Amino acid sequence: MRPEAGGAAAKGGRGTGHPPAVPAEGGAGARGAGPGRAGRRGTGTRGWVAAEAVGLVGLVLALAAVHRLAGWVEVWVLALPVAALVQRRCGGRWGVAAAAVVLAAMAVGLALDPGGGAGWRLWLAEAAAMAGTAALARGSRAPGPTVPPAARESGEGSGGPAPGQGQGRAVAVAAGQGQGRMVAVAPGRGGPARAGPGGGAATAGAAGAAVAGPTPPVASGGPDREPLPERDPLDESELQVLYACTHALNKVTSLDDLIREFNDLLSARLGYPYLALLLVQPDGSLRMASAPLYPPEVQGLVLRKGQGICSAVVETGQPVIVDDVTRDPRYYPGLAGARSQIAVPVTRHGRVVGVLSVESPQPAAFSRRDLRLLGAIADEVAVALERASLLERIEQQAITDPLTGLYNRTYLMARLREEGERAARYGRPLALLFIDLDDLKAINDRLGHEAGDRVLVRVARVLREACRSVDYAARYGGDEFVVVLPETGPEGAMAVATRIQQRLADEPNPLAAGTGGRGLGASIGVAAYPADARDWTELLRLADEAMYGAKRRGKRRVARSGGRGKPGASAPVAEEGGP
Repeated sequence: MRPEAGGAAAKGGRGTGHPPAVPAEGGAGARGAGPGRAGRRGTGTRGWVAAEAVGLVGLVLALAAVHRLAGWVEVWVLALPVAALVQRRCGGRWGVAAAAVVLAAMAVGLALDPGGGAGWRLWLAEAAAMAGTAALARGSRAPGPTVPPAARESGEGSGGPAPGQGQGRAVAVAAGQGQGRMVAVAPGRGGPARAGPGGGAATAGAAGAAVAGPTPPVASGGPDREPLPERDPLDESELQVLYACTHALNKVTSLDDLIREFNDLLSARLGYPYLALLLVQPDGSLRMASAPLYPPEVQGLVLRKGQGICSAVVETGQPVIVDDVTRDPRYYPGLAGARSQIAVPVTRHGRVVGVLSVESPQPAAFSRRDLRLLGAIADEVAVALERASLLERIEQQAITDPLTGLYNRTYLMARLREEGERAARYGRPLALLFIDLDDLKAINDRLGHEAGDRVLVRVARVLREACRSVDYAARYGGDEFVVVLPETGPEGAMAVATRIQQRLADEPNPLAAGTGGRGLGASIGVAAYPADARDWTELLRLADEAMYGAKRRGKRRVARSGGRGKPGASAPVAEEGGP
């Protein structure tokens, strides 16, 4: 049993449902005892209230002197904001007292002034204004906390929680069947307290029976599920760690960047060697995106929906602390020899997008400090994930043709240059297909551009299906497409072009609907490096020329460039008839 910062531990009897009350800083003892409202305002309240009262009296005397000596009754207008300030800083009773002092002093001054008729109108106006200010302040005062009936019954005679900082919450973090530790969390200045196994408990903040907060309960290792605590403010050392992590995460522009920073900084800096980031997939499963020190067989692990403690965090949106995972049936093995685990949701816009999970070979290794720090880091990870996702969507939109979903011409030229330079550096083959769809203009003219757009979408699907994963297709413009084939020679490129022609022929042609005519067709030009072209720019030009040669000779054909890398080469175009 060890007390944590800001709290106290108390040993309770086994089997008892109510732990002994231990008042924490800022709390109240039994009714009628203890600091009372001082627990809400602090022990130094009377001192500075007295000082402000002295200042108020001095100000009133000064105003009375100005009125008496200069005959300037309007000077009493300055007393109105002073009374309002006292009410704001010291409370309603002191504000009313200040207003009464001001009005009394002003009335005395007016009574001594023979020509004070206009001053009495000012007095009435100030009295009405001060009364209105007091009424508004009383009406806007927040209601005090509501104590559940059970807590009122158990705390009767020992005092309820004082409003404000004296409130506390009891949280059970179970370590298995019949074992647990009670953690009291005070939203104000009270700290946590813990009792050892067996049912002992301690409270922080309010005296009397601990009151569970309204947070939805989350399972943590036993049949009795209690809510985990809300986060308390971070201390200075935790803020320094959070600042360093935030600074690193601000540089994240992609998911790969996030995983790299996660591996390089977060795991080491936070002091959690077995820290893992799991991301929610579209089907509800969890994929382990980063786990630096986990064994290789766990890297990339996918937990199906509802599997493991982390899935419970996704379902409930609440953190979980398990003191002994060997006694929790939900635990899915990750770290060999793990005994305890903490899992915190990564939430964005009310939706759980991931989970931060830490395992330890020690039982009961995690406390409120870990929950507090990991919760703050999870918020920063959520922001980084959203930023990375947004930037990736923007980048994808910048390089993608919006109609077909293929790469656009800008991205094509950049990738073709990279592939061409790589092929030249390592002496590897590179081929290119230049495709022009036949009869698209006739489809647009006769059936409308909407029908033409549907044809373009189908052609894009055929190109994706006909290509390998290392190939990439792009819409060059209008009805023209380009397919780049890395590590492919002339014969392989001709085979791909023929396969594309055959699959296009299987697609229905809207112009031949109901006539039994042929399907779609295209004119395809083929060029290869280094067999035909000297570099990537010439590769594109020769494939374009070969495509126009195929179109001139009757469409629905595949033609290979006859160039041999010479400037202005005009060798005859070799043709293969289309289907």
